[in-house]
Amino acid sequence: MGNPTINIPSEQTDLKNWRVWYDDLRGSLPLQDANEVFVAYWEDRGKNKDDNNFRTYMKGYGVNLSSNILEKTSDLGHGITRGIGNFIGTSKTVFMIVGGVLLVSVLGIIVNVAKNPIGAMNSAAKFTPSGALSKL
Repeated sequence: MGNPTINIPSEQTDLKNWRVWYDDLRGSLPLQDANEVFVAYWEDRGKNKDDNNFRTYMKGYGVNLSSNILEKTSDLGHGITRGIGNFIGTSKTVFMIVGGVLLVSVLGIIVNVAKNPIGAMNSAAKFTPSGALSKL
């Protein structure tokens, strides 16, 4: 958008261009001043185009655009689903690591049994109740 003092968004400006304008403001003003200028124009011209992703983006810079209970509830729900998604993503990674370790262990056991079946049977016998009692 260029110079933020010349290219002030209008009521017809879409959210992408509001974001570009805000980024330009941050580049030319201290953050607190950029936030104050943004909020002043947003309240006057942009409030009706608000959506969750845009509110989340602005919240990252200290601007809270959630003005009513529906928007606040929507933001809370969005935060909860994002947290669940992060948990599932992390759990998936942990599951894959544990599964890989188990797979390597099972393959190691199979290789040992294939190389020395009698030794493997003797080792396995030590872990059975009858095998353990025969060693007493």
